[in-house]
Amino acid sequence: MSGKIFIRVYIVVFVIALIGVGIWGWQVVQRVRVTAHRTDAQMRTLAWASLSYAAAHGVFPMNADDLKAFGAGPDSLTIAPANPAAGWPTSRADALHGESPADLTESLRAVVVTFGTDPGMPPYLKPDGLPTMVGTNDEVNGWLDAFGKRGKAAATAPATPPTPAGTPGS
Repeated sequence: MSGKIFIRVYIVVFVIALIGVGIWGWQVVQRVRVTAHRTDAQMRTLAWASLSYAAAHGVFPMNADDLKAFGAGPDSLTIAPANPAAGWPTSRADALHGESPADLTESLRAVVVTFGTDPGMPPYLKPDGLPTMVGTNDEVNGWLDAFGKRGKAAATAPATPPTPAGTPGS
C-alpha cells in the first residue's frame, strides 16, 4: 500500500514540476522575444537614420554625433534602388515595419555602430549581445551596403561612355 502512495506522490510531484518548468520556459521565451523586437526596432531606426543621412548629405555619418544631430530621418527617401529586392527601403514605414522610430540615444547604447573610416563607407550595425529576430542584422546591414555601393558606382562611372572601337573619334 505504501508503495502505491509513493508512486502516486512521485508522479504528482513530477507532473507539477513539469508544468512549472514549462511555464517558466514560456515566460523566458516571451521576454527574449520582447527584447529581440525592441533591438530590431533600434537597429532599423539606426539603419534608417544612416540611410536618410547619406541620402541628404551624399556621405554616411562618420560618428554618433552626426547621426544624433541629424535625427531619425524623413518619412521617405527620394533615392530609390535600381533593384528594390536587393536595395534599401524608401519609406520609414517599410524600414521600421510600421513601428515608430526608437530613441536614437537609446539605440546607440543598445546597438554597436562601427562607423567607416571613409565617408563613403557605410556604418556596420551589430546588436551588443542582445537578441534580434532572424535575419534583421543581415537585412539592415545589407541596406547600408547596397546604398554605399550605389554611391561608389555613381562616383566611379565614367562621365561619358567610351567610344566603341572602329568608330570615328576612337
